[in-house]
Amino acid sequence: MILRKITAVIAALHYLLNFVRAIIFLPYEIKAFGKNSGLRYDIFKPIYDNHALDLLDSIINTIVWPLSSLAMVVFLLTFLFEKSAKNQILNDVNTATNNENSPNLNDQPSAGLNIVSFLIPLVGLIIYLTERERAPRKAASAGKAALWGVGVTVLLTLISFLVTLSLLSSVG
Repeated sequence: MILRKITAVIAALHYLLNFVRAIIFLPYEIKAFGKNSGLRYDIFKPIYDNHALDLLDSIINTIVWPLSSLAMVVFLLTFLFEKSAKNQILNDVNTATNNENSPNLNDQPSAGLNIVSFLIPLVGLIIYLTERERAPRKAASAGKAALWGVGVTVLLTLISFLVTLSLLSSVG
């Protein structure tokens, strides 16, 4: 649990630093909107010459971004390899008390969760990882919807790539 909190703090730090950088760059981006590259360079010249902003940018890109990426992987892996004594005891109690006559009422597949899992497969993965022991039917349903979402996305991406290639070959 403490590992999850540490990784969440690292990710929040990354997003906070990127937010600060975006706020600093916002006035220059507004001034440079619609300008050609030469004028854009003249507008952004004060930022390029500012060593503090250069230091902030290098810290974000060389230290915080890789650390945040690693933290997010560790955060997701904590759900996969979590086997605490509390969960084991709860599983033992649930298997002892649950029989065919007393099904878990909360363990029904949800159409709303399945739709969200299909449209955003990462949500389906998180639902599956967090609910697989308490509500296995709901978790399996969300996981299958997420897999279908990934499959449809890959298929549509492949189709759009092939259509784009055929259009490009017909032009030239």
